[in-house]
Amino acid sequence: MVTERRLPFRYQLDAPCEFSWETLAATPVSRTARTVNISLNGVLLSCDHESAELFMQQQAYPPEACISVELPERAGTVVAQARQVVHRRLSQNIFYLGLEFTGFEDGSKKVLSDYLMRIHG
Repeated sequence: MVTERRLPFRYQLDAPCEFSWETLAATPVSRTARTVNISLNGVLLSCDHESAELFMQQQAYPPEACISVELPERAGTVVAQARQVVHRRLSQNIFYLGLEFTGFEDGSKKVLSDYLMRIHG
């Protein structure tokens, strides 16, 4: 078993997530993904090849997105701004995008903090 040593800890979470950004032509793009894990600092998303490729084609570096994660057990929705810190290809059509939170909207940080405290026990 692997022990998590990062502070703050990452918690396994399989939940739907929507992430959106603007393309080079200022066209809004919105894609869906699944969360792999989450912490107070960021989230790891699992998405398809097309979503990862579109996301990484932004003019801004590192790429940025607005993300919306539906927490389980009616715990609420986390809406945050985030930037990419890592991407990893797992297979031909599965990519991981590691995103660091850069800002939260509408009390989302408290919603996330309360949820993580509850599942941490």
